Amino acid sequence: MKKVREVPKLIPSNVKRSNLNQPDFFAFCEKSTGAVQFRTEPSADLNYTVERMAGLLAMQCLVRGSDPEDFDVLIAAEQAFAKQLLSRAKELLEQEATGDRARTENWFKKYAVMPPELAAALAKGSDIPVDVDPDFDFHPPVH
Repeated sequence: MKKVREVPKLIPSNVKRSNLNQPDFFAFCEKSTGAVQFRTEPSADLNYTVERMAGLLAMQCLVRGSDPEDFDVLIAAEQAFAKQLLSRAKELLEQEATGDRARTENWFKKYAVMPPELAAALAKGSDIPVDVDPDFDFHPPVH
């Protein structure tokens, strides 16, 4: 009798791709360079997609002599999210270009808030001296 390792289903097979707002592709990039090494498209069966992607990644690792941890997976954003993100970035650039101080101040009031935990952690290190006058020469000299 041959033992076979059973892989649990990650997502029920009756869940269709269209119901999950799944991305159009996945890109695998080397962490060290950021270069895309390969990409793959998902199928309707998400468990199959995971198995196929894992197999492709394993093959790439064998060929390159690398580990799966040497790669990052980039996932394409949903169209509506991407459009909203690009639109908002354009608004911020317009706000900066026109010098709209009121809009900028409102933005900072809303988003430039430091969580209390971070403020407390930074306060603990406030007595650490900072060397603002380096005691060494720059080569070539900085003017």
